[in-house]
Amino acid sequence: MTDTGRYEAAWAARRQRYGLYYALLAALLAITVGTLAAPDRLPVAPIGVIVFAIAGMLGATRWFYRFRCPRCGEVFWSQWAQKPRITESGPQACEHCGLKGDEIPGEAP
Repeated sequence: MTDTGRYEAAWAARRQRYGLYYALLAALLAITVGTLAAPDRLPVAPIGVIVFAIAGMLGATRWFYRFRCPRCGEVFWSQWAQKPRITESGPQACEHCGLKGDEIPGEAP
């Protein structure tokens, strides 16, 4: 695989992580609303369902932010707890080497 192909594959994987992450977030909200709306229809305690969903979301958040920079191999952006960006599209550049998101070194912008 060429360097260009490696970068393209890494950025595609990052976009896929965003999609999966936000799909899980929507599912968490749906589970929470559904659990609170009809707690008597659940075969288990409603709080258990919500706790399980939140634990799954925390695991997904950890996985989402463990994306490694295709240039330097370090975690692309590890400061998520200090600088949350829920409404933004995420970090714009690697905090270690400065590689911008979706950038392929050597290509003209």
